[in-house]
Amino acid sequence: MTPVSAGSEVATPPGRPLPVTSIVLCLVAATLLAAVCMSKRWLANGNDQVTVSYGLIRNTECREGRCLTRPNSELPVLLQTHPPEAISPAFVPAGMATLGASALAIVCLVICALLALGRSRLQLPISPASLALLGLLVAIVAGSVFIATKPGMRNRVGVDWSFVVFGVAVVTGIAAAQRISAELRQDDLEEDSY
Repeated sequence: MTPVSAGSEVATPPGRPLPVTSIVLCLVAATLLAAVCMSKRWLANGNDQVTVSYGLIRNTECREGRCLTRPNSELPVLLQTHPPEAISPAFVPAGMATLGASALAIVCLVICALLALGRSRLQLPISPASLALLGLLVAIVAGSVFIATKPGMRNRVGVDWSFVVFGVAVVTGIAAAQRISAELRQDDLEEDSY
């Protein structure tokens, strides 16, 4: 076996079929994650007078046809007149952590798909698939904290479609990262047998 330096690219053994399912799962998960990270409707509530929605970093409140969008980081100041339980100090950091961890997962899932498409892999201390799993696990925990620590009274806002799609994206991403990781392990075993 030829020694390979860290970060160098190695071609997969000939004759292996292209892992189409793994590639599609990676791209679907990355696309869904990107869509929900840009969404403004993780938490929402609406009635005839006021519509309120929260995204990971911004919130929008519409009254009588006029809408105001603010960063979530301004919420603690705006809600000082409410009881102390009106906003948790974990709400804003959890939204930012969800966004950051999701961004890491998106990048790593796309890299995994490209490596599988090119039938190559990189010799790195930690694989893109492992980093994608790490990002997804941090994102699901942080996203759950974001939802659990929603601002305002308990019935003011509820979970909207973005969190549901986020859950689907995370499960799809975990499956994709696991499949790509298994493909790479299989390639390593076949390479050792040559």
